[in-house]
Amino acid sequence: MEKNLKKYTLPVIAAILTVFALSMTGLYAGSADNPGETFLSLCKKEMTGIGIDKLVVLIAIIALYMKCWRNFCRSCKWITHLIAAMFSVFMLIGMSFSVQGNWSFFTAGRNQILIALLTWAGFFFLFDIVISLLYAYGEKHPFLHSRNIKKFPEFMEKHYLLVAFLLILAGWLPYILIFWPGSVPYDGFRQLNMFAGNQRFTNKHPWELSLIMGALMTIGNVISDNWGIFMVVGVLALIYAVCYATVCYKLKSWGAPRWFNICCIAFFSLVPVFGAYSQTIIKDGIFSALFSLFMAIYVECCIPTLREKSGQSLRQQLTVLFLAGFGMCITRNNGIYMVLPAFILLFFFLGKKRRLYAVGMVILVTVGYMGLQKEVAPRLYIGNFPSRVFFSIPMQQTARYLKEYPDDVTKEEAKAIDGVMEYDEIADLYNPELSDPVKATYRGGHITMAKLKRYFNAWFSMFLRHPGVYIEATLHNSYGYYYPFHNCTAQSSYRFYTVNEPLIEESDYHQIFSAETRNQLKRYADLWSQIPGLAQICNAGTYTWIVILLLGYLIYRKRWKGILVLAAPALNVAICIASPVNGLLRYTFPLMACMPAVIFWGLAYAEKAIDDKRTDEK
Repeated sequence: MEKNLKKYTLPVIAAILTVFALSMTGLYAGSADNPGETFLSLCKKEMTGIGIDKLVVLIAIIALYMKCWRNFCRSCKWITHLIAAMFSVFMLIGMSFSVQGNWSFFTAGRNQILIALLTWAGFFFLFDIVISLLYAYGEKHPFLHSRNIKKFPEFMEKHYLLVAFLLILAGWLPYILIFWPGSVPYDGFRQLNMFAGNQRFTNKHPWELSLIMGALMTIGNVISDNWGIFMVVGVLALIYAVCYATVCYKLKSWGAPRWFNICCIAFFSLVPVFGAYSQTIIKDGIFSALFSLFMAIYVECCIPTLREKSGQSLRQQLTVLFLAGFGMCITRNNGIYMVLPAFILLFFFLGKKRRLYAVGMVILVTVGYMGLQKEVAPRLYIGNFPSRVFFSIPMQQTARYLKEYPDDVTKEEAKAIDGVMEYDEIADLYNPELSDPVKATYRGGHITMAKLKRYFNAWFSMFLRHPGVYIEATLHNSYGYYYPFHNCTAQSSYRFYTVNEPLIEESDYHQIFSAETRNQLKRYADLWSQIPGLAQICNAGTYTWIVILLLGYLIYRKRWKGILVLAAPALNVAICIASPVNGLLRYTFPLMACMPAVIFWGLAYAEKAIDDKRTDEK
């Protein structure tokens, strides 16, 4: 009896809950267009009968679940249950905040809590079954199972690095030509403007990169102002292309199937974000390219099998790894928080005779980076970046509290807040998906440690009265990084614009193609965000899910040590969640750029197609 119950009843229940969850997705999204009706009234209207489309889906899912249920029961493990539960929670959070701007989907009364639980259960069954079967398929059909790997034409085989480099540049060429001499958004403009001496030189954006950009611009300005901008764009684009072509070359040398190599080159050359940032003066492009190269070299240093395929010694690999890592540190201020932990964890992958290399790299990157920031920068009269960059989360929480509970603030709390921010303005300026307007009220140099202490005392006392508001503020400003169906609306993912203010009084840089021509390419890039499937490639949350799936697969295959290699990508996710903009692809760009190397390594390592047996080189 129990056997029949599991064989027939549970798959049917799971299928019904899955269709219910999928229905809630469409229904709840539609509730935003019906402000006169409550969600519960819409739900009752929908549930009075089942539409023909949902009936067809229900029958199809029942048939699928009945067929695969036994395989699912054999292949599921605690890790698949855990990931399915996490993804289901992410779906509920994303659905609720993307439509209502709060967590009412799973908190608005008992009936709504029940609906949310049923929706969660439906998503749980869907994700648990899909993930379990996917992992089981990978176990039976290894990613690198084919011994006869198809080769490319002879010229491409011999000159693969060059061909990859040229194909990637060819994919970016329309962006570089149509937006010539290049786009100069606010962040890039500030870096160039600081170099030109038109505003105070600070480390808000890495000062080392600002000097490099400014020097390149100065060289190009010998010809014209436009060539000054293009000199920065052109040199950086060449560096990007070299980094990504090297990653493609590494994948081929590791034994990746031909189809994977083709997809890798297509990914870097055709996905709009790479072309868009190839013509933009901004730190994210160079940082992401270096991170992609860093991760490819990093896994080679960790895995002797891959290092042997590369034909390079460990010392050579570690040298390149250090240069890429240090480059990350001086091209983005949070780079040190990804590089340093990665170097520390490298200790566990090197043989006993080579572990001192890891210790040395940690010391070198720490001393080198701190020396530049603490010793060199002050001598060049370069100021520190404002401390407000660290306070996105508490400032957003305070602003949401004042927006929702303006009368529940004591005079002492109001005074403490006003000592750090402009109390009378932050509630009106509050944007739940962008902390910049609130952070703009930060009083900067007038703030002392005593004022910050009073502010955080007030912040904590307000939290004790209404903790839910703080949680909602954090979720609303971050759900796009773990909900793959969210397109960032707070800011554009691309930087297709040029600041009109001149870098110097006599400068005259301008884009030569008409605005209509440029808009055509903009519309093409935006189109990717509107087509299902392609949109997920351009959504930040997708890459968080991929990292989690790879972590789960390593655990599923009991390749526990491999988890350490994914520390840097996981830290990038954490940095994004604490960032000032919800779901911005620009912040996830580094994670996106390293995905081809990380995905291949993760699958191959989990399936023991490559091993990490320690070898001590002479």
